[in-house]
Amino acid sequence: MKSRILVTESITGAPVDELARRFDVRFEPDAWQSPGKLAGLVADCEGLLVRNQTPVTAQLLKAASKLKVIGRAGVGLDNIDVKAASASGVVVVSTPEQNSLSVAELAIGMMFALARHIASGDRHVRSGGWDRRRFTGVELAGKTLGLVGLGRIGFLTGLRARALGMEVIAHDEYGSPDSAALSEALTRSVGLA
Repeated sequence: MKSRILVTESITGAPVDELARRFDVRFEPDAWQSPGKLAGLVADCEGLLVRNQTPVTAQLLKAASKLKVIGRAGVGLDNIDVKAASASGVVVVSTPEQNSLSVAELAIGMMFALARHIASGDRHVRSGGWDRRRFTGVELAGKTLGLVGLGRIGFLTGLRARALGMEVIAHDEYGSPDSAALSEALTRSVGLA
């Protein structure tokens, strides 16, 4: 008999499809909204796959006597009582780099949107206007981007900003000024450890 995995939020894609080929996967994307229903569903599962909305509490873990692993699709474990999971012998894993590139690209996209007044210009044109000078904007090249924190997202954002010709500075309490990777992402550092 295949191990049963419960998916309690809308998580899709090739990795989940692969899980479904290898295990008995039950998709209940709205289960997180009802703690009672969630406790009933997880009771006979060996795996639990969540995002950020499913509260994995000590009480839920008590109802999940067969649970061996909790997978968190994304960054952060705020919704999972890791201490209670460890005490129950349940391994908690996450995918900290899953959305890093998407977030870095979104940050760059938002910079373009702000620099070029894309949202307000779009609204203006849709309402019948055409005041081009009002929405000229500025170029990102030559501008300075300050990053607070140089984790994976900060690093990837810095690389993309440098490719656009931006000066990239950063502050990170934990970063090493000797890091070769950081020198790729930064023009200069301010306040690296």
